Amino acid sequence: MNEILTTLEEILRKDCKINPQGGVYCLHEVNEPNYPITNIKQKGKLLLYSFDTEGSNDTLFWLFNSSLKGLTSICDYILFYPFQDTFFVFLCDLKSSQTSAKVQVETGQVVAQLIIKMLEKHLKFRQKIKIEYRSLVLSTSQRAKFSTNMKQKYVLLEGSNLENKLLKAGQDIFLDNLCF
Repeated sequence: MNEILTTLEEILRKDCKINPQGGVYCLHEVNEPNYPITNIKQKGKLLLYSFDTEGSNDTLFWLFNSSLKGLTSICDYILFYPFQDTFFVFLCDLKSSQTSAKVQVETGQVVAQLIIKMLEKHLKFRQKIKIEYRSLVLSTSQRAKFSTNMKQKYVLLEGSNLENKLLKAGQDIFLDNLCF
């Protein structure tokens, strides 16, 4: 599985990669300085990317009309994490209100699926990788019902087959506990 991570680093733009700070990966809302930082803790190696940056829609979605509402809206982070025999792709969206993250994480899933297809093409895989896509929505909303037990089952995202967890922003995420 390390070959997969190494190849991802080769094929994806380096300016979209998020590096750990002091050995810890952090999720934060760049445009909201008061948004709480969420630390990711894990045992294995991971890769974290953000394609939701200023001007990124011009390069990431250059084929599409970005003036159409929601078409090029993407989740804040895509996290790649091999765990045991499965390659997990976590689509992370940060919210400061109770608005839905459905559009952003679904677009993130489409982009992640394209990345995985390009990875397979580049590596010329002879074996199928077991891939699981998960949505993690981190919110500061006081009205939200958060998943407090990390090993609690995911719920399907409204009108989708994407498994989702709503987590409180600012609390550490123990990634290994979300890999089931």
